[in-house]
Amino acid sequence: MDKRGALSSKEELDLNQSFLEQNKLPSVYFSASQLCKSCGISRTMLIKLEKGGILTPHHVNPGTGYRWYDLFNVSRLQQYQALRIMGLTTSEIRSYLGFGDMSPEEVLSQLQERLRILQEGVEAYASRLSKDK
Repeated sequence: MDKRGALSSKEELDLNQSFLEQNKLPSVYFSASQLCKSCGISRTMLIKLEKGGILTPHHVNPGTGYRWYDLFNVSRLQQYQALRIMGLTTSEIRSYLGFGDMSPEEVLSQLQERLRILQEGVEAYASRLSKDK
């Protein structure tokens, strides 16, 4: 510990390793920084997803407050990212991931409706471009 009472990096690593061993956590668990780095998200985004209930750490070390994520969390985060890329809102994703009553068929229906609207917009834009020429 330094003068301020903060743990050194080695002490933090030892404390976390001890926590993993005591709780018999296998090495398939990821720290918050490992999860962020491997999934390409910021720490701020991770915190927002936790506050929104989309992600919940598998374990929290009571000594350090470090959060540990399992493969289910990685999968859920990847699902979230894929659904965001497809254009779903966070509330729609929450519903789809089991926080509401949206079935996969309803998600597909919403995506098809969005695609229809986008296609109409593209056609209208193309029509305006051809008229301007």
